[in-house]
Amino acid sequence: GYTESIYCIKDGIGFGSGTTESVVHYTNYFDLRNLDSIDSTFKYDLPTGDNYTRLIWVLDNICVPSNDTSRKELLTKAGLDDSDFAGYKVSGKTDTDVRNDIIESIQQAAIWYYTNPSGEYHPTDSPVFYYSSSNTGTPTSVSNLDSSADIVDDPVQTLYSYLVNGAKTGT
Repeated sequence: GYTESIYCIKDGIGFGSGTTESVVHYTNYFDLRNLDSIDSTFKYDLPTGDNYTRLIWVLDNICVPSNDTSRKELLTKAGLDDSDFAGYKVSGKTDTDVRNDIIESIQQAAIWYYTNPSGEYHPTDSPVFYYSSSNTGTPTSVSNLDSSADIVDDPVQTLYSYLVNGAKTGT
């Protein structure tokens, strides 16, 4: 399995591209806790003030979904466990892969919640997540992936709310 996850820091034209649509290659490494270490080209796309602090909280609290310890720690903090995702099924995908992909999508949206505070790339408080079994497949709403049972306590919204609201309160 993977030992790390990689996320886009900002949805849209790209981290480090400023206000232009130029291609920026991700060959730089920055310590996001040390703003002085970040080149102004990249710092431009980072949130400021409370949203910056909240972004750091989200990054500190997300997990590597394929790492059992990391994932279970996050899910426990959110009041969830692996079994809460058991109802989601995608043809050709294992339950583990589907669960991990959903968690990665939730975490990505929580990051973008603070790095895209407005506009077309800002996730709402209750976004609809979509899943596709391949890059060319037709996306399906995550809420429609469960054909075997009605999921009353929505683990997708629960985890997303934990990350977004936890960053606001620091808990």
